[in-house]
Amino acid sequence: MKKLFGVLAFISLSISGLFGILILLRGDFGETQQKLLLTTILFGAFSILGITHSISGHKGRLLPIRILGIVSSAGALIILLSALWSLVEIRDLSWKIIFTLILLSGMSAHVSLLSMTNQSNRIVKIWYWFAVIIPFLLVAWVLVHLWSLVLFDDGTFFRYLGIMIILDVLATIGIFPLVRIYGKANKVGK
Repeated sequence: MKKLFGVLAFISLSISGLFGILILLRGDFGETQQKLLLTTILFGAFSILGITHSISGHKGRLLPIRILGIVSSAGALIILLSALWSLVEIRDLSWKIIFTLILLSGMSAHVSLLSMTNQSNRIVKIWYWFAVIIPFLLVAWVLVHLWSLVLFDDGTFFRYLGIMIILDVLATIGIFPLVRIYGKANKVGK
């Protein structure tokens, strides 16, 4: 299944890339060509997200997260392409759904890539779990605010959002030196 998904993502990315190159070289950038170019960009972005979901290091443990990432990525792509080609009309609720799907897909891709680090040392394992939990908290924080479950008017939302983004960046970047210092050589795909 993983190999099939990877091959299909590569084929769709290659075909859409070819269309994009042809439009950029020979196109007059009419409405249809603009839509084709945006379609190429969307396929490229969501193919990259999809591929990251398929290369996770801890396959069994992260299977639900990988499935969530693939489904949310595909869902956002379908909605955006449908809107681009005027098959559906995007309203406020649709934008919330699209943004939710993109956030879930991005978080899943982030966690999948983190899982490729070798966690052979206790310090690295603890840091890894910190680096995995922060993106979940970050996405949950944004979604709670996006769906108006809790509203903050005094800047609280952005203060804590900024703190979580900083922690996410530090946790993500910090895992690689820790693996170098405390872990064995990186293993891809265990």
